[in-house]
Amino acid sequence: MFPSAPPNLSQTELSQVQDLLERLQTSAAQSAKAQSRKQRLVRSTRIHTAFDLEVTSWRCEEQHYYRHPSLLPTQARGLFTAPSVGIVARGYDKFFSVDETTRTQWSSLIRHTRGPYSLTVKENGCIILVSAPTPDDLLVLSKHAAADHAARGDLWLGRHLAQAGRERHDLARLLHTQGLTAVFELCDDEFEEHVLPYPPDDRGLYLHGVNRNVPWLDTWGQDKVQDLGRSFGFHLVAYHTYPSLEQAKAFMDEVQHSGGVHGGRAIEGWVVRCGWTEEGEESKDFFFKVSQTKEYLEWCTQRMQDHPEWFTEYTHKRGIIHVQEQYIAWRREQG
Repeated sequence: MFPSAPPNLSQTELSQVQDLLERLQTSAAQSAKAQSRKQRLVRSTRIHTAFDLEVTSWRCEEQHYYRHPSLLPTQARGLFTAPSVGIVARGYDKFFSVDETTRTQWSSLIRHTRGPYSLTVKENGCIILVSAPTPDDLLVLSKHAAADHAARGDLWLGRHLAQAGRERHDLARLLHTQGLTAVFELCDDEFEEHVLPYPPDDRGLYLHGVNRNVPWLDTWGQDKVQDLGRSFGFHLVAYHTYPSLEQAKAFMDEVQHSGGVHGGRAIEGWVVRCGWTEEGEESKDFFFKVSQTKEYLEWCTQRMQDHPEWFTEYTHKRGIIHVQEQYIAWRREQG
């Protein structure tokens, strides 16, 4: 079926991959004939790689992720396939902020989600996917096949591996044998600036997930992700795990009350990783996100106007703590 598929996939899983590919192809063909964008579900793009592979990037129309039940063949954002391999690389399923959809209303989260709840800091960059179609080398991709982002991610990948004394084939063998995609955040202000700054020592690839290359979201727990990250020299994402949603929410509320500052720096928010259950079904991996920074960013924008001197050395790791302390003091004054 897939002569170069990862050796650990079962025949049932390979059949499910084949079924997904057929549904993607059918949906893309129908979407190409659609008269309006609302009727389009999926589009595909062929991409060139250093491997002797015909890789296809699949991209679903954004508005259809919000529908439940979904009409889409997959919920994955960042999905790459090849005829000889099956799924080459897989990102996370699309996930939403609290109150953004009916499934992420607090009442729905209380009813359907199950612990443990792993809260990972939401780093502020762009998604990079790393997989291994062969055991000898790595394929580096951006979520939507942007070549410049992938090239920058590949550059940082080499730097991290060199600092850890590891070779590309060391990571490739692990990812290929187990059929995995490593999911990173590329945070590099020299390449692409984002809302929250990253000083030079903190730039690079932040490993925050490892997914199996299967149609559904099957992702590693954060303890295993952190072990892999340390082994290969990647930046690690801070995380906290709680057995109940109530405890997780209390912690996030506490961070919000302190000004959205965690570990000495302002954070964009949290990605909450847990399980989702429907009546009569087994628990499935499920993510949602909680924003922490809207008020802080609005405050910073105002202060850049009336106190620009606070931010002159911001990207050189000087002045960051002072700005955050000023914000926290202001927030306490507000009660």
